[in-house]
Amino acid sequence: MGERSNRVEECIERAEAEHALCVSEPPRDYWVDDEGQLLKRVGGGFASATNTQSAPHLAMHIIKYIEEGALWNLELPYTNSASLKKGGFSWCGAFQAWCDRGLSEHIRRKVMLSTYRLWEFCRNTPRDIPLDEIQRGDLVIVGRKGGKKWGAHITRALEVTETHVHTIEGNGHGLLGDGRWGEGVVTRKRPFQGHGAEKESVILFAYRFLDSDYED
Repeated sequence: MGERSNRVEECIERAEAEHALCVSEPPRDYWVDDEGQLLKRVGGGFASATNTQSAPHLAMHIIKYIEEGALWNLELPYTNSASLKKGGFSWCGAFQAWCDRGLSEHIRRKVMLSTYRLWEFCRNTPRDIPLDEIQRGDLVIVGRKGGKKWGAHITRALEVTETHVHTIEGNGHGLLGDGRWGEGVVTRKRPFQGHGAEKESVILFAYRFLDSDYED
């Protein structure tokens, strides 16, 4: 295998290992502190909480994705609210950055933070891949018609068909490692435009990093 093939398979192997752990997110209004303990919003503060949807040791994986994949310092506790202004952090890009550890620190910790930053960094460069050329390991950006033009969610391709891309992703709704439908590290079928149901997120862009984007 070539250098890119080796990188792709190492990246996907990490993602699939985490998926097999059935890592799931806390439900709405629950938080994870820096020790991985689950907290629930109570009035203006937070209290310890026990919830079968997100055991503390699984929550620690989410903390790991954010700390090692995206941010220099985790200044905000994790929540599945996508708005940083509300104190939350959406970690789909952090998960992909954690899996693709060979990327430069600038890309992992800055560019991968959002679909917008990826769009600015990749669009109109050789990183921007035509949708009919998507390969295993490429980043696939999905979003709904009429939504933000740079997309809403970062996924990674596992397999490509004429109508869909099978993906593995963090902070998404799909199949968890035990086959249940849930929210967390999941696998999913993402449709190309024209093949999705009404209001379903469809594939908007695909990105493939250059050899020069990787550290020696």
